[in-house]
Amino acid sequence: LAVIDRRLAERTNYRFFLIQMPLLWTAVEFLGGSSQYTGTVGWLAYQLAPAPWLIQPVSVFSTPMLTLLILVVNYAIALLIIGLIDRRTEPVDSVRVSMRTATTGFIVGVGVFVLWIVLSLVLLAVVHSQQGPNVRVAAVQPGNSDVRQKNPANEMSDPELIAELADMVKQAAGQGAQLAVLPEEIITFDPEQTNTAEIAAMARDNNINVVIGYASNRGSEPQNAAVLI
Repeated sequence: LAVIDRRLAERTNYRFFLIQMPLLWTAVEFLGGSSQYTGTVGWLAYQLAPAPWLIQPVSVFSTPMLTLLILVVNYAIALLIIGLIDRRTEPVDSVRVSMRTATTGFIVGVGVFVLWIVLSLVLLAVVHSQQGPNVRVAAVQPGNSDVRQKNPANEMSDPELIAELADMVKQAAGQGAQLAVLPEEIITFDPEQTNTAEIAAMARDNNINVVIGYASNRGSEPQNAAVLI
């Protein structure tokens, strides 16, 4: 794909360099995200999750658009660098990038990025203005607990697993958490149908809201779901 991209860039004198590969990359990523085998785990935009000031427009334009933005900005920088190199040296086996094309592409890329940030900051301000009281959230991750060390194959019985999770939820509540979020697929049964009382007790006994992820089957269809207690 990169070889095709380069040939197309040279034939069009790099006029569409900013969007050629970014669009292709985003499309491939999007198609991969629709697969039950790959999912969206490799999406580039997810790397910006720790930057709330930057990601707010995702709520309007979608996550793939943020991936496209990341790539366009990087390609704008690359185009300018290629233009500067071509200005100093004569390309041996490729078409020269004119400085006009390079600077125009760079300005467009930076301009789009600035507009995105401005919109993000506006949306973030709206979010803050509409927020209620703060909520203390605990991310409950069992990791390599004593119980799991005794069961290296992770072959824990449902009572053992529930007891371990309940103890961790209790610790979270003791530290002031109002919401405890347990891992994806941490249990392999539907808590609305199996061990319901034990799972519900985690929330009731500790006066805390609990989100628990589970993997199970409904009919012939496997599901990866979560329930809020």
